[in-house]
Amino acid sequence: MMLVLSSGSGRDVVDVIVVRSIGLLSWLVGGLAALSAARDLDADDTRDGIFALVAQRGYSRRMLVWARAAATVQVVARLVGTPALVLALVAVLMSRSGMQTLARILLCVGIVGYVALLGVVLGLLARWSAAYAPRHGRALLAAVVLGPELVKYVSERVPSVPALFGWLLEQLVRVGSAL
Repeated sequence: MMLVLSSGSGRDVVDVIVVRSIGLLSWLVGGLAALSAARDLDADDTRDGIFALVAQRGYSRRMLVWARAAATVQVVARLVGTPALVLALVAVLMSRSGMQTLARILLCVGIVGYVALLGVVLGLLARWSAAYAPRHGRALLAAVVLGPELVKYVSERVPSVPALFGWLLEQLVRVGSAL
């Protein structure tokens, strides 16, 4: 799509395609990964002896909770970041000038920051949801992320997680087409 649209239009839309694709990846891949992680693992760990194994190795339950949160952050960031960076690097390779190449390299750096922040926010929200409502962690995560977005149809001044990341993506479009 980037090859066809970049050569067929007067305005280069490659950066917009990259950023919009990252937006889709954020919620289709990252959101689903976060929903998957928003479940109670403590019951399984007690049954399977994971807590006993962790204690035997000298770690506490609290350390396991933080390790799970870090792992969730990493999974979300990796699942979104890998294809996002591939798209951004293709855009860099399609650059027509040195200035455009520089702008798209800056876009790649911005994408790394965006993906890291997305991983942290979705990962921590997923693990918090699982801890706060062990039997309904996924529903709580969906309510926390999507609830304010649905309320925006009534009142536009309601902040939401998708709105924050949408704004960040718009800033990335500006970075990619700045120079």
